Amino acid sequence: MNNQTADINVIYERFRRVGNAIGRINANNTHSGNITMRDPENPDIFYITATGAQCGSLVLRDIVPIRFSSVSWGDARGSTESTIHRRILSLPGVNAG
Repeated sequence: MNNQTADINVIYERFRRVGNAIGRINANNTHSGNITMRDPENPDIFYITATGAQCGSLVLRDIVPIRFSSVSWGDARGSTESTIHRRILSLPGVNAG
């Protein structure tokens, strides 16, 4: 299994751009919804916005890495919907949500 992960700064920049776009078109209120994506380097990792993160004003610490293969104490920082996102991202061909 690949233990390398993508550069968190690259992931953050992608999340920030998407979050800003969502905010510009008023598709989200201040705290609803999440952004999530698979790690392009490690198939066992996905990233999700932290609980309470504002998609249009993300900071680096708002991006939480989560494992597909196990649940860890660090998962508590991720959205309370991490389990649903884990399942959705497990579907064939789904890489972001």
